[in-house]
Parts: sequence; C-alpha cells; structure tokens
Amino acid sequence: MKIRSTNPISAPIAEEIAKALGVLLIFWLLRAEFDNDETALWPGQFVDVSVQLYEQLDAIVIPSQAVQTGPDGQYVYVVGADMLAELRRIKVLRTDGERAIVASGLAKGERVVTRGQLRLGPKTRVQPGKPAPEAS
Repeated sequence: MKIRSTNPISAPIAEEIAKALGVLLIFWLLRAEFDNDETALWPGQFVDVSVQLYEQLDAIVIPSQAVQTGPDGQYVYVVGADMLAELRRIKVLRTDGERAIVASGLAKGERVVTRGQLRLGPKTRVQPGKPAPEAS
C-alpha cells in the first residue's frame, strides 16, 4: 500500500472556515493506493478513516456523559459502597467521542453516574442500572 499526502484545500480557505466556526481545525488529506482484487471499492470512492494518534497505558477512562461542568469546573458523581452519590471534582485530560480520559480526581474502579445527574445532590441514594457495553 502506498500513501501520500495531498492538499486540495488551500490553507487560506481552511483558516477562514476555522475562524468562522471559532475552532481549531487540522486537516490531513491523504491518498492511498492498494490492491483491490475483490473489486470492493470503486474509483473515486471516499472512505472515513480513524487514526490512532496515541496510546495511554493505565488510563482512567469513563463515559463522557458522566462528566458535568459547573461554575467551579468539571465534576462527576461517584457512587460509593453505600450507594450514595458523591460529587467529585475531576480534571479531564482529553475526550475521544464517547470516552473521557481522567487526569486526576478519580481512582481506578470507581463507579460514576452516567444518567440522571440533574436530580442528584451530595449523599443522594442511587440505584445502579445495567452497565453499558464497553467501547472498543
């Protein structure tokens, strides 16, 4: 397989799009050439590709819907052994779609609330639901 970088979008146009949206955009435009013995792809067909940029060992990963933002920063509700919710301030290192990597504030194995946070307060009794399947 051969991969080469192409750049059909000019830098000034990309900068104007980024300014209009108020975000930082990074474009990687690649072209790949590979054998197509089973004719699964047609000429000119586009595909979406995910690129793994890093691997972080022993990361504490939680569902991103568990992370809430308040006036004092980000927090989650942690479920203790007594089934009471405890508000815990955390620092999120980065999010990746449905997952958030926690830099500090949580320990490995702690359970967090992912639904119904608006009805919770400190020491509110919670009832666990069925765990969601782990994302791969």
